[in-house]
Amino acid sequence: MTQLADDAVLQPYRTEPQRGSLIRPLQILDDWLFAPKRDRRSWRDILLLAGWMALVGFQIARHVMWRDEVRALTIALNGDDPIAMLRGLHGEGHPALWYLLLRGAHAVFGRGEVLPGVAFVAGLVTVALLIFRSPFPRPLVLLLITSHALLFEYVVMARNYGISALFLFAIAACYPAHRDRGVLLGALLLLLANTNVVGAIMAGAFLLFWLFDLLEAHGWRWSPQLTNFAINAIIATIGVAICAATMLPTYNDAAARDWSHASPLTAAMLSLVNPGATSLGALFANLLPGIVGSVLLFAATLPCCRGGRPFSPPSPHFC
Repeated sequence: MTQLADDAVLQPYRTEPQRGSLIRPLQILDDWLFAPKRDRRSWRDILLLAGWMALVGFQIARHVMWRDEVRALTIALNGDDPIAMLRGLHGEGHPALWYLLLRGAHAVFGRGEVLPGVAFVAGLVTVALLIFRSPFPRPLVLLLITSHALLFEYVVMARNYGISALFLFAIAACYPAHRDRGVLLGALLLLLANTNVVGAIMAGAFLLFWLFDLLEAHGWRWSPQLTNFAINAIIATIGVAICAATMLPTYNDAAARDWSHASPLTAAMLSLVNPGATSLGALFANLLPGIVGSVLLFAATLPCCRGGRPFSPPSPHFC
């Protein structure tokens, strides 16, 4: 009995060094790899950005421009002034922001290399926001910046998709500080809506998330925060309207669909409510009805309304 009692007393002291020797390295590894942004050491993030720049630069140097990439620069340089260029752009099927960026860059540098250059700068700022401003653990950041989208599609391919990602990340980075004040978010949403059609849809989706976030924080009553939201929503809606007025009706749609008894603007606004009906082949391979796809898309945003905010440190109570 005495021996058993002694073993019971001594057992915690015998096992503690073993447990400590295993747990301590795991804690160090966890802190190094999975620490949120506020605990990271900046030089590791700088290495991530430098490595990404090297990989992207290697691809850009060997990339042969596709016709649709070069076509955007050709359209951007048409006309004696930006107004004439915008007249020629009407009906092309894309908003004007990408073309204005290309025309402005060409006016400064006067070289065709501005096409990959603007795409690279937009991608660089996007990835820098992800690395230095997001709360994501470093392994996830590494996976994201080496994905096909951020390593090729949105930066090597000189299309307007890259600037959509840039404005989405900028909105996420600015949201915690500007959710309840100012019109910065509205201005960014206006710009996002004029990157491409998907950007216009995402602007509407983000407004919906913003509204739910405010209602969760302040309840179902009018407040100064809701007034500020309404002002920003009007600014964003103006951006969507400019997008629709610039691109609709597209040449292909004008040949395939009679718009004489329908409004392209109404169709664009309905796409914000029922986005699943706009691109079934791309989203759900024609396996689901449009309304079912829309429900799934909106439901995917609901976890964002559980108390966390984009690009802000996670709450210790968030699960």
